Amino acid sequence: LLFSLTLGLYDFSKASYKVALKNLQRAIDFYNNIFQEPTQLINIYLRIGYCYLMLKEKLKAIEVFNHSLNIINQSNENAINMIERNDIDFAALCQKAGSLCYNHQLLDLAVLYIHKALELRHTNPDTKKSDLLNLYSFLGDVLKEKKSYTEAYQSYQKSLELKFKFFSEDKITASLFNKLALVCTAESKFTEANEFYE
Repeated sequence: LLFSLTLGLYDFSKASYKVALKNLQRAIDFYNNIFQEPTQLINIYLRIGYCYLMLKEKLKAIEVFNHSLNIINQSNENAINMIERNDIDFAALCQKAGSLCYNHQLLDLAVLYIHKALELRHTNPDTKKSDLLNLYSFLGDVLKEKKSYTEAYQSYQKSLELKFKFFSEDKITASLFNKLALVCTAESKFTEANEFYE
């Protein structure tokens, strides 16, 4: 297992995705049959999904990402909280997967991952407000790309509320106003858009 995993990670880092895929799949077979340890499984599955994307096998990538999401959903919440206290961050893994899916236009999957990341962040008392702010803004970006403008508006508003409540105004505030204005314009709400532009 360790040899296959080490080789797979090395090949992955060198962008040798076909070879990496073979070794990572060997490693995943071992974990599935022996350990069933969720965090390592998810890490490997995310890399396998990325390999499939790079090899232009999008349907297989989607299947792998869905499987990864199922593992996260099936993991006991208390176990996740315990793991996160030991510095293995499930929410960060979900955010990473969401970003990966977004970059490859797997927008529905990206939304699912970001929602899961938000759910996990909200249940963790140690979550930084800046992490929530960034996640809501990112969710808004994905929803805007999906042309789900009402939901995008709501996500940007939540991000902006966190910004006003916990942080001082800066260029991030201006960026959020701009994003809200763009969403309003897309929905022909020109008066509201102008208010954000001002």
